Amino acid sequence: PRLPPGKPDYRSLRERAADRTTDDARLDLRGLFADVLQIDTADVDPRSSFVDLGGNSLSYVAMSVRLERALGHLPADWQRLPLSELESARKTRRWWGTTLETSVALRAAAIVLVAGSHAELWVLWGGAHILLGVAGYNFGRFCLTPLPRATRVRHLVSTIGWIAVPAFLWVAFALLVTDDYAASNLLLANKFLGPGDSMTAGRLWFVEVLVWTLAALALLLWLPLVDRAERRFPFAFAAAFLALGMALRYDLPGIGLGREAWFTMLAFWFFAAGWAAAKARTNLQRLAVTVVLVAGVHGYFGNTVRELLVTVGLVLLIWSPAVRCPAVVAVAAGAVAEASLYIYLTHFQVYPLFGSHRLYGVIASIVIGIALT
Repeated sequence: PRLPPGKPDYRSLRERAADRTTDDARLDLRGLFADVLQIDTADVDPRSSFVDLGGNSLSYVAMSVRLERALGHLPADWQRLPLSELESARKTRRWWGTTLETSVALRAAAIVLVAGSHAELWVLWGGAHILLGVAGYNFGRFCLTPLPRATRVRHLVSTIGWIAVPAFLWVAFALLVTDDYAASNLLLANKFLGPGDSMTAGRLWFVEVLVWTLAALALLLWLPLVDRAERRFPFAFAAAFLALGMALRYDLPGIGLGREAWFTMLAFWFFAAGWAAAKARTNLQRLAVTVVLVAGVHGYFGNTVRELLVTVGLVLLIWSPAVRCPAVVAVAAGAVAEASLYIYLTHFQVYPLFGSHRLYGVIASIVIGIALT
């Protein structure tokens, strides 16, 4: 553009450049949603949110990391904001590092702790119980949304499938090449069907607890009365499940499983604590969940380090939704967190291949999990 005397119109040029940058950013953001959710760009309705478009607790990791890189920050409740609103959000300058969701950071740290502890590279147990809490937190955020009942249940069933199908396929493969599992593992039902005396067959307890907890909740939420109650009293509904979990944690029914309860469906109270944390909207509610959590973990494992690790991780989830970290750490944590399920499923068969080279075995487990993801 030029002025009447023929000189370049720099002001008009800057305005055009700004408009073009905004348009390009919007196209990229729509394409970003389509890429992460594996749908056509044409199917991305700007009036829809990440959750509306089928986003779940498995795809949100990649979405949160890439959205933060696109906008420079993560808007509060970004998963429920319409795409058009996210597109209009101003790109901010980072004064230092990158915003990383605490749930993503915890998933990454927990799965590394799990793999390293199983490979005996270190002894820091509790990572799987943190993962249960994070799973409950993400259930509250991504499954219990304002969408219609049938859509919510469909999304929940889809989430179960994204966990159960890979687990089934990996166990089927492992049954062919190892003696690690039993036929009951194919159904993710070792804790129900046994064998109960097999250390290797019980390794997938975390996946079993998660899948059957989600399946039970899907059946409950399919009932119109239960669905309405959860929508009207979201925190109270989650707190009621946490209260049930605490009753089982203290063995009020007299089941008497003792230490074995850590690795069975009775451990679902960690999931319920994360769920209640996701639905807490006031500091008083967050404080209530914190008090119950601290009381429940205290003395649960009989190991101070383990109890402290789980408590600190889940308290961070309640009170600090995001942290700042160097960009390279955020990218690495996002990749590991996104692959946490596949790392968990496969690391039992990967790290033994490296014998006494435990560090290499843990690194290989993480790399293979990321590659499979």
